[in-house]
Amino acid sequence: MTRPLRRTAADFMRRDLVTIDHGRSIVEAMAEMNREQVSAILVTEASRPVGIVTERDLLVKLDLASGRDMRAVPAAELMSRDLVTVAYDEPYGSVIRLMRRRRIRHLPVTRDGAIIGMVSLRDLLNNWATSLEELLTESVNTLSSAIEKRDPSTAGLPWRRACTTSGRCTCRSRSSAAPGRSAGRS
Repeated sequence: MTRPLRRTAADFMRRDLVTIDHGRSIVEAMAEMNREQVSAILVTEASRPVGIVTERDLLVKLDLASGRDMRAVPAAELMSRDLVTVAYDEPYGSVIRLMRRRRIRHLPVTRDGAIIGMVSLRDLLNNWATSLEELLTESVNTLSSAIEKRDPSTAGLPWRRACTTSGRCTCRSRSSAAPGRSAGRS
């Protein structure tokens, strides 16, 4: 298993890319996004990525009050042309920092110059809690093993089991135990 905070963009990306040709209408792009349940779509020209249309682009750039027929508005007109990408092996933290710095929520993931997937801020955040729980469990196990090596009498105490199965530590330290009772023992 990959250590939680050592994961990369490839660990969180969506592999099946959703694309639309630059000349297709924005209405078709929205329909495709809805059908695929994604909040961003890559815009291509001759099968080469040239931009991205996101839900935010639709909210900010689409002028519904103009009375213009949206079926006549090409995806290329609303797309963000500055396609920011991230390498598949870019660490989790670097991906989030790039998104924050550039104020974007979707990044195409590349390998050897080709786009192989898409990672969204939602993908990263949905996995953040899981990563923290895994890190906590790993840390508790590491510390428990070190304590047990130093003080064999602590082996098998219930607090270790509680910490590693519940995902949160509810144990008390030995120093806070009531006189005559050991902390964590039933």
